[in-house]
Amino acid sequence: MKANQLISTYPLSFPAPEKPYNGPTFDRSGHQNDFVELRDSERNAERRSRPRPSSSPDSNTGGKLTSSKTSHEVSLDWIRMSGPVAMRHEAVKLLAQYYGNPTYGTGRYFLNAGYRFGSAAVYFDHEEEQRKDHSVVDLPGAAMSEISMSDAVDLLGDLLRLGFKATRLDIAVDLYCAPSLIEKVTQSCMNGELCRAKKFRPQHVQSGKDVTGYGCNIGDRGKMGSGRYLRVYDKGLETKEREQGHWVRWEAELSSEPANEACKALALNDDAVAVGIAHAFGVCDFRENTGSQHIDRRPRCKWFQDLLKQVEPERVVQSRTKSTVHSFKRWMQTAVLPKLETLSAATGNRMDQLLAILFDECMPDPEHLEDPKVRALCIETGTDPSVALQRLGNRRLVMLTAGEGAA
Repeated sequence: MKANQLISTYPLSFPAPEKPYNGPTFDRSGHQNDFVELRDSERNAERRSRPRPSSSPDSNTGGKLTSSKTSHEVSLDWIRMSGPVAMRHEAVKLLAQYYGNPTYGTGRYFLNAGYRFGSAAVYFDHEEEQRKDHSVVDLPGAAMSEISMSDAVDLLGDLLRLGFKATRLDIAVDLYCAPSLIEKVTQSCMNGELCRAKKFRPQHVQSGKDVTGYGCNIGDRGKMGSGRYLRVYDKGLETKEREQGHWVRWEAELSSEPANEACKALALNDDAVAVGIAHAFGVCDFRENTGSQHIDRRPRCKWFQDLLKQVEPERVVQSRTKSTVHSFKRWMQTAVLPKLETLSAATGNRMDQLLAILFDECMPDPEHLEDPKVRALCIETGTDPSVALQRLGNRRLVMLTAGEGAA
């Protein structure tokens, strides 16, 4: 069955968790009262010491999605989720079932407090006066290695039901029979065959005569990116566990909406293998450079088609926030006016003088009154339509009404 058949439509909201909880209780201040019913240290130690398949090298990632008989393995390498601060205690309770006793301490991600379970953590603001309205659940690779894949998927579903939203999800596909994959990816990018991504950066790190790092990064991270970032690199070189070319990792770092869509798909589908592979290989595409502007008309590169086999990539597009009058005002207040005020104070000129220095004379255009943001701002300031037209030269009759302004 293909992955695109598995990734079905999911509901807009998740029902409340039905699992009963018999763990510790927490007071309103965020301090822990009681750890009596938590799993004891012996069970925690037993879970951490579970053996891994002998056919694959040890890794710092979570439980594998495929059996040891296959030539590739899929794992979740990082999960970060943001949710209501009121649900932070419930998130702590969930993590306590998998990671044991937490410790209360400092926070992260601009939040000043948190509960840590080794490398896993729940962060939030402790002070009521300065409390931000969100909390963060952070599960890096070291934390994912301590739980099985089925537990990770269950944990994802429970956090989604509590109102948490994924802000980062790393899906790693380890390939043990693809010695020339990095060369193929790099050469394909250089040949102009990379699609659905613009930037690529070949990586080569050498210490003396020894190559210590080798790979290729595709895409942009952060605000400048699309929410999809790909690293193809030699994991054996990085961990020094295998010779070059014997352990290649295809690692997709999803953020924002693509990460949340992938988490929902994992939580709602039974075949986590197909879903994980589909999202990992859906970050970008490689198609022959025929000169056509239509990507769908270009045949997929043979090496990439062979890699995908029967799995069709699932690509989630990052949605763009629709501009409103409020976002327009916020942009003016945060990006434009502070710089103009700084220039005005630094040069000793009034704002009108500064504008005359910076810009040539320009005439207002009545056509701008048809812009919904301009109409809304005029109505918000109580500007009379006839007066507005007189100020603009009465060159065109444009009626300003409350209904139009609110449109």
